[in-house]
Amino acid sequence: MLKLLLDEHISPDVMKGVQRRSRSVGIHPVFIQTIFIQTIAQWENGNFLGKEDSVCLMEAAKQRLTMVTYDRRTIPPLLKLWAEEERSHGGVIFVDEKTILPADIGGLVRALISLMDEAGGMDWTNQVCFLRSGRSRARTIANLQWHLTSAGRGRWIQRRSTQGRTSSEHG
Repeated sequence: MLKLLLDEHISPDVMKGVQRRSRSVGIHPVFIQTIFIQTIAQWENGNFLGKEDSVCLMEAAKQRLTMVTYDRRTIPPLLKLWAEEERSHGGVIFVDEKTILPADIGGLVRALISLMDEAGGMDWTNQVCFLRSGRSRARTIANLQWHLTSAGRGRWIQRRSTQGRTSSEHG
């Protein structure tokens, strides 16, 4: 089950919107009873506000929480390091502010609900997703894994999904 943890830069209104829409829209019956979404401010009584990314991701992994973040500056290098060290995380969903603005609460709510419909039941351990707007059904799940080449350099590769989609590489 996909359990979401919104980082401190995402409005609490997103959490409220996801909860409200999942209760009121009948097309999400699987997740009505099992939806879990929290802001980092309310998670663990706010004890992780302002903490380093690694500390938050480590505890989130222990609780099988998937982090939702706009932070594409500090989280990717951390995930790269953890992959090299073969450390697990609970999954990360990156939101691109070019496709969903931070102020677009409704757009982010729709995209998260769409993602839950597509992949809410899968194991999110070590998964990385690049979220797009809810209207764009284009490749939501990136299913990326850090791969070290024989030369010791790394690159993100997209694993073949269980639906038989093709794989590609991202350098």
